[in-house]
Amino acid sequence: MYLSEKDIQRLKSFRPGIRTNKVLYYLLETKVLGYWSFLEPKHKGIELADILVWWEDVVLLLEAKTREKPEKASEAWIRTQLNEAVVQVNEKAKMLRNGGVAELRNKWRGVVKWDPGVVKHYYSIIVLNCFSDSCDPREIATEAFKASDIPIQVFSLFDLAELLRFINTIWDFIIYYELREMYSRRYKVSLHEEFQTYQGILSCWEELSPKDAQQEQDFQVAISNAILRSKLADEKGYSLLAASYLLDLAIGSLERRADSDKTGKIVGSPKHEQFVSSIGAIAELSRHRRSGYGKKWVEAAKQSAENGKSCYKFCYSPSRRRSYILCSFETKEYSRDIIMIKLTQEHMKEYKTTSCLCLAATTNTILSTYEMFLSWTKGKGSSEPPDIEILDTLVLFTEKSL
Repeated sequence: MYLSEKDIQRLKSFRPGIRTNKVLYYLLETKVLGYWSFLEPKHKGIELADILVWWEDVVLLLEAKTREKPEKASEAWIRTQLNEAVVQVNEKAKMLRNGGVAELRNKWRGVVKWDPGVVKHYYSIIVLNCFSDSCDPREIATEAFKASDIPIQVFSLFDLAELLRFINTIWDFIIYYELREMYSRRYKVSLHEEFQTYQGILSCWEELSPKDAQQEQDFQVAISNAILRSKLADEKGYSLLAASYLLDLAIGSLERRADSDKTGKIVGSPKHEQFVSSIGAIAELSRHRRSGYGKKWVEAAKQSAENGKSCYKFCYSPSRRRSYILCSFETKEYSRDIIMIKLTQEHMKEYKTTSCLCLAATTNTILSTYEMFLSWTKGKGSSEPPDIEILDTLVLFTEKSL
């Protein structure tokens, strides 16, 4: 999360409770992606959540509780806040399920029609912003958690911010939530000790998630060591992390606010919705998959640099029936849009896929940006290269109806 001096001064002007919501939104907007995060959405004047995150068939309701006094929070204070928050998130989940809510709105999407029919899972996170002793929230408010109709996890604000260093795609965030829910049924999960919980989940990843568990565990351990720059970090971990950041930057270079109406109110448009679909096709990728596709992109760029010609790498996901194309264009290649369309059509026809995500950039920007990220992950980078050397992303996302 990056906050400018102006952002910090603005946050200081709010009451502590409101400030917590704003900081929480900054965290999720940056890491989880703002297109699917809604700050304090309301229905008929009733707040649906402090933060609501809606991704495909999952809704996350985040409820924040702030200790406004500087002294340590007692167990009684924590119990009161947890009891209150559990009731609140269950009531709000019920409102959303019942279909009375018509729409949601944020600056990135504009107006989004609410459709409870597509939501299969309602999850909640209670965020406590307080100074206290370490404790297991489930032991403090046992009856409240037992009575809840939806799964609830509890984090401190600081712990959530720390976790987002390691788990920072919408896909990984939801998977981690589900693994943490299973883990918390077997082991104590303590407030202010999320890193220990994260390590515990990593150590029994295979037990909690048998599907591709070893590969996922190895990848997460490798990038975690790289993020921490621990003694166990190696070149492979740094390169995996750096390659994945290429797709993060691709998202960042594409994102923009929804269109406004004549009054200046952000409402969105059909054209913008198509744009959001393109963003979503990248955003849905886990850190592991971003790393894999980023690596393919770098391979294409290295081949292009060696032979002086544009190069392309192709992948596809059978489960999604989606093609992925990573293009590295030679600088003097001026027919990029036409080539991307042709490659997309050919690959979808060959593999019988129903959608395709094609990402493209010039060879020099792919390589210079990757080297920048690789240097930064190792703690060696001190400045950004010139704009002309930063990834200049083009995206083409195509879907066809069945």
